[in-house]
Formats: sequence, structure tokens, C-alpha cells
Amino acid sequence: MTPVRPPLPEFTFPVYGLGPGFTGSRAVDVWNRLGDGITGPLWYLALAHTDSSGAGITVITDGRLDVGTSRSASALVDVARLVLLGYVSSPGSTMSLGQLAELVEISGEPPWQSENFSVDGRQQAFSTYRAGEFVAAFADAGSVVIGFHGPRADQLVSHAHLQPVNEVLNVYS
Repeated sequence: MTPVRPPLPEFTFPVYGLGPGFTGSRAVDVWNRLGDGITGPLWYLALAHTDSSGAGITVITDGRLDVGTSRSASALVDVARLVLLGYVSSPGSTMSLGQLAELVEISGEPPWQSENFSVDGRQQAFSTYRAGEFVAAFADAGSVVIGFHGPRADQLVSHAHLQPVNEVLNVYS
């Protein structure tokens, strides 16, 4: 029996994924809410994309919710941590959780590099970390923080571009 995913919660921010140039499979990876995790406002959503070659990318959108905490100010750090966790859990990774913590602390500084990717038709500077074919990147996009990770993820983003997908979330399994 296939597990049934609960219905997606309401979003109060634009959710980003790969645009229509991407023809592979799409799936909801994970989402999280503030507070008790059940009824609080949606905090972030991660969408998985896999092409026919097996290259995959997870796109994370953090809603930068300001709920009277430092949550909004920590959105960049949260997304940096999430994209690097994708690397730590990938096959062949030799990064320890301690090394991950160090990289999060220095996010935006070497070995992070600044690279531009298309977001909503405009070039956006991302802090990017590379380890072999694996790419982890994040950017402050104003109302949200966007991150992505995966082997050759930069190639998928360069081809299909990141754009809001709120209107087509029903195509994500």
C-alpha cells in the first residue's frame, strides 16, 4: 500500500521549483510548520525534481515568517543548513555534521562562492558550495530564501530556471 501524503497546507509566500523547461518527475519532499508542527504557519517547503538521467535537485523555499521571534532573521542560516544536510546525506559524502556546522557558520565566505542563477526571469546571486558534482546553494530573494542541492543541480537550474510553482503544486506527487 502506498502511503498517502496529507494535503499540502496553505502557503502565504511564493514557493519555488523548476520551471516548465524541466520535464522530469516532481515530488513534495518535506514541509515544516512553526509552533507545534501541526497547526502553526508553514515555515518551509522542499520540492524534489529528478530527470531521466537520475540527476536530482531539491528546491527549498523558506517563508521568512516573522512571528515575534528571531525566525525571520535566521532564514538564511536555516536554508544553508538544509542544503548542506542534503550533501551530508548524499551517497559518497565524507562531510561530518561538525564540518557542516562550520560551513553554516561561514556561509557566504570561502569556500562558498557567489554564482548567479535565474530566479523568476532575473539573475540572482547565490552563495554556492561545491563538492565534486554536488552543489548546495542559497540566496536571499526578498520575501523568501531559496536554496537548492543535488548532484549537478546547477545544470538543472540553469536549464529550467527557478520560478514560483504555487499554481502547479498539484503536479508534485
